[in-house]
Amino acid sequence: MVLALPFVKGVSALQQTILQGTLPTKQSIPLIHANQAASLGYDGRGTYAAVLDTGVDWRDPWFGSCTAPGQPSTCKVAVAEDVASDDHKLDDDGHGTNVSGIVVAVAPAAKLVTLDVFRGDGSSTADQIKALNMLIDLNRKGMNIRSVNMSLGAHLSYFSSTCKSDPGGGPNQLAGIFGELRGLGIMPVLAAGNDGGLGATGVAYPACTDGAVRVGAVYDANVGAQFWSGCIELHPRRDGVTCFSQRAPNLSLFAPVDQIERALSGSGPVIRDRRSGTKHRLDVVRRSIRWA
Repeated sequence: MVLALPFVKGVSALQQTILQGTLPTKQSIPLIHANQAASLGYDGRGTYAAVLDTGVDWRDPWFGSCTAPGQPSTCKVAVAEDVASDDHKLDDDGHGTNVSGIVVAVAPAAKLVTLDVFRGDGSSTADQIKALNMLIDLNRKGMNIRSVNMSLGAHLSYFSSTCKSDPGGGPNQLAGIFGELRGLGIMPVLAAGNDGGLGATGVAYPACTDGAVRVGAVYDANVGAQFWSGCIELHPRRDGVTCFSQRAPNLSLFAPVDQIERALSGSGPVIRDRRSGTKHRLDVVRRSIRWA
């Protein structure tokens, strides 16, 4: 279990700057030509996207006015379960809801399978494996799951090649199950990591795992000067690689989800929220892979 390692600060979902926003993913969708793909029929119809994160607040209107997961038929959240210990909250962080909202924005005809793998601010390999096995079981029962997003990673971990072990030197327990997912046509898409500004080369664990699609970060717009933990960018440009994105020869690709915008609502008034990081970049990528 990575969290038990003394030098690992945490395995967490990233959320950063909150700013004023307007429309969901309004910069990223044009950048990846998602509308053109949808016009050709690649909109996620008939498929499911899995999100392993902090949960999902399915009451958000973006998910189709759900009264419960899968209800009514317009609800885009087919499954919402706690895999880690039940905290009796739909999403105690908001990260998973934001990630799931990006799926809906980019692939509006897809359905979601959302599994909460976080206990507080950390996620264990054991809970992740349990969730992935649930997806395999659902797939074998006929649910056409095409991808799984894991917007998480061990801080300050750097691997420039496929990692056979975890950051503590133990065996990488995710390698086998990633291979099984691939065999079923389910693509594991993982964040490359957000510690690139510290100067080291390599993607984070578990993105380094064999079978993972490893996604780095680019800006989705010319957003002006940005001040991140570990780096500063005075003139970031649209489609330019962010300074915080981890990168290495084993990186699969970059995707634009930095400054992603999505309207979040809950029991209170509508909030306009903007979140950043490779963890959200995955969601646009996963959408594109899943519908092909």
